[in-house]
Amino acid sequence: MRKKIIVQSSVFFILLLALSAIIIHRQLILDDKSNPRVPEASGLFSKPFHDINLFHYTKTENTKRILVIQADRFRVQKKKIGLLRFALKKEIVVDNAAIDIYKPSDQKLNLETLMQVGKDPETMNGLIPKSTDKVIFSPVTLQVLSQEGDLLSKISAESATFNQKNKHIVFDRNVEIQAGQRTLNAAFVDLISKDGRVIARRGVVLKTPEGTITKDVLQTDMFLTLISDNENGEL
Repeated sequence: MRKKIIVQSSVFFILLLALSAIIIHRQLILDDKSNPRVPEASGLFSKPFHDINLFHYTKTENTKRILVIQADRFRVQKKKIGLLRFALKKEIVVDNAAIDIYKPSDQKLNLETLMQVGKDPETMNGLIPKSTDKVIFSPVTLQVLSQEGDLLSKISAESATFNQKNKHIVFDRNVEIQAGQRTLNAAFVDLISKDGRVIARRGVVLKTPEGTITKDVLQTDMFLTLISDNENGEL
């Protein structure tokens, strides 16, 4: 009888501890949500990361603009895999992003250099941790402009993911590219920074003054000039 009472007391004590942990965890989440500069708690001991509303960043070179990023919200959080988040890797989430790239008229578009924004600790005032794995934009508009501000090319999509490892930007869902009198629509678009290739996939429709091209896979550059007509779309 005494042994049974001890077991029941132990079970009650464990349940009490579990209930206390749940209450504390819930209170921490509510506290974090009430603070607009701290992202939502992802665990019992979550640390606050950068969380900035009305984000704006301008990168210049020789007093000329080469990159401008504006967004409704910029935040750094632990990388999420499934339902869990891991502290060793970070991801950046940018809400309603507008990215403007300024191209000098006498130079090629150097996307790979622009993708190095997060590597220098001084860049963006150290907002991007070295452990950042990817940057997620949702939705996103990326424009290529001349130094005078004339629109050369524009990509819009419901979301885009920049992979820090391979320097690719993958635009996802309702992707549209406009360049002069040319328009491309597709479900997915890979933008390869090392050579500026655009690989459009699934339901691709390219409209030009010369006619309309429909493909499953189509490769162009940022200005919708055809690079390759193969169906493989190797990266």
